[in-house]
Amino acid sequence: MSRLRNKLITFVVAIITPMLFINLFTLLLSNKIEMQYSTMISKLITMEEAKRNINNSVLYFDKYITTRAQDDLKNCIINYEKAKQNINALGSGSTIENMYYLRELKNTLESYKKSYDITIEKLNSNMGYNFYDDFIETKNIAHYCNEYIEKINENYLKYNNENYKLLVRKNRIKDSAVILYFLLMIIVCLFITLIFSKNITETLKELVLEVEKVSKGYFNIKKINPSNIYEVDILLKGFNIMVSDIKTLIDEIKEKAEIENMLKETQLKALQSQINPHFLFNTLNSIIQIADIEGAVETEKLMNAVSKLLRYSLSMVDRQASLREELDIIKQYVYIQETRFEDRVAFNIEVNGYIDDIIVPGMTLQPLVENAFIHGIEPKEEGGSIRIKVDRNEKHCLITIEDDGCGMTEETIFSILDDKEGKKHTGHITGIGTKNVIKRLKLLYNDEFAFKIQSKVDEGTKIILKIPITGVS
Repeated sequence: MSRLRNKLITFVVAIITPMLFINLFTLLLSNKIEMQYSTMISKLITMEEAKRNINNSVLYFDKYITTRAQDDLKNCIINYEKAKQNINALGSGSTIENMYYLRELKNTLESYKKSYDITIEKLNSNMGYNFYDDFIETKNIAHYCNEYIEKINENYLKYNNENYKLLVRKNRIKDSAVILYFLLMIIVCLFITLIFSKNITETLKELVLEVEKVSKGYFNIKKINPSNIYEVDILLKGFNIMVSDIKTLIDEIKEKAEIENMLKETQLKALQSQINPHFLFNTLNSIIQIADIEGAVETEKLMNAVSKLLRYSLSMVDRQASLREELDIIKQYVYIQETRFEDRVAFNIEVNGYIDDIIVPGMTLQPLVENAFIHGIEPKEEGGSIRIKVDRNEKHCLITIEDDGCGMTEETIFSILDDKEGKKHTGHITGIGTKNVIKRLKLLYNDEFAFKIQSKVDEGTKIILKIPITGVS
């Protein structure tokens, strides 16, 4: 049984490899044409510069004969040297004829130099030599240089034109081969597609029919013949296992439904036996009013804090709240604990930045603060302090809950952060523990949420939460 991936890879490699070679050949041919054209243009420019420098040398030679100015002589020599450099830069000729012309051009240019040296020597002598014949000879030699340059250019253009035509013919043959190759690949692709469809689509059609039966509640499906393709047969196997598991699950659900129907009546009676929250709030409000009448200010403040804490915990435990509301309810909890334990406990809340737009699940921070108090501060005879700090940046809000209490072992920290069910850390107010808070925040924020615990035994504990600024919708 072969894998579909291996077949596809083999097919793609068989198609792409020739294409790569064709593209490489095309690129090399194009580069060759471009280099040949560039070389031709470069040599033509060099020949034209050599011709211009020879003519300039003759021009300054004429002027020197008339003016005897040393600058004209100097420019005559400079242009000659430039022409010589241009001709040497051409290298060897591209054809035998051009090699001959290039050799004659170099010799003629040397003769030009010797001739104008003789002419200038006679001109500057005081012996009355006749220099006119040498002058005319020098100009004729320069004319011969130009004729050789024209012949070299003509032969060079003819040679490159023939090479260019040859490359163009090769390029056309290559284009025809590419078109033929693509037509052949289209036919091969269609043929392979038909083979694949026979092995895959027929099996998948049968699978779709069985899926439709299962979606209508019929779980007695027929056996589908394997396709000899690994991925498709794995899909068939997984479908059969899924149908079997669904049938088992439905049977279990039916059994559990009967048990749950028997428990409903018991649960209803248990709920009816609980204290009505409205009765509890009304009772607390009555106590607050009596305390107000009697002038018991501290009692009134304490009962008011208890009432707000209970009302918030019951109404917000399954809802969302702003971070500001969470901190306000913590202040009520802090007031209750400070009333109970007086100087044994100290609380401090520090907020840096605007936090009213940050949304969190209700009763997120209170269980963490309560856990710090119950397990960190309360067991210590001398008490301790709890510090809550909120820092905001552009994207996240960092909340730190730190105490100097008993601290925790590494095993306890691991137990709290472990997703597996184990010993539950529950609060006294809502029954919501640290694990529950972590799970709720992970579900709400996914990877944007971070939770960290740092603790040492007898030194204290620090809990750090990082939540996104945008909150949730």
